[in-house]
Amino acid sequence: MAFLAPWMRANPAKNTQTHRKKVTIPIMPKDIVQVEIKRIPLDIEASGLGMVELTDLAASVEKYMLQLQEEGEIDTLKQALMASLHFAAQAYLQNQNEGGKRKEEESRVDDLILKLKSALDTAHK
Repeated sequence: MAFLAPWMRANPAKNTQTHRKKVTIPIMPKDIVQVEIKRIPLDIEASGLGMVELTDLAASVEKYMLQLQEEGEIDTLKQALMASLHFAAQAYLQNQNEGGKRKEEESRVDDLILKLKSALDTAHK
């Protein structure tokens, strides 16, 4: 006889109802791109970017880190952090500029709507 936990022995009919079939969900393999920055291989999960884009970004980071090294910063961790902040600031400023452009375009559209409405009002009079 198989070992049964005390709570299973109390009501075997109830326990058979609560057992569920195990379902195995296959996990899709992730797109991993290997890049190298300052001779350090990194496996990066490609989230919306391809191998060419990620390789280009890694080269840009390495180039910036080498520039910092030429300026006298020899601490690799500090170089990496400064490069990270540099590229994050670039992305932030680009996002802000796009938001400004969007507001400017919305303003132009609003002006055109007002002009069209006034033109239609004068045409109906």
